[in-house]
Amino acid sequence: MEPTAREIEHKKVCQHMEYLGLLDPGTASPLGVDALTYQLCAILESMSEKDKDRLVYNGRDPAARALADWWSHHQKADAARLEREEREAELIATRKEAMGKLSAKEKKALGLK
Repeated sequence: MEPTAREIEHKKVCQHMEYLGLLDPGTASPLGVDALTYQLCAILESMSEKDKDRLVYNGRDPAARALADWWSHHQKADAARLEREEREAELIATRKEAMGKLSAKEKKALGLK
């Protein structure tokens, strides 16, 4: 049976954590992929530019290049998620505002609560 996308992602994140010295090599983390990803992001975001250059953007190190690729992809996915959440929040606010303008009779006629 082939690994799922989440299992593949979990393995990648564990490898990046190993590379950064945050997880013993070959050790499976008891944390789920979401918790590990959150942890890795927090670490990368808090890194100094000097450390990022040395550990993430070191073009001579394949592990650093893999981490840089993962980080770039993750940042794009995170930005898309935040944009989607913002649009959903705006839609909810608009619906709430519109519902506030309807009388109980109008809500009932429209099949709304």
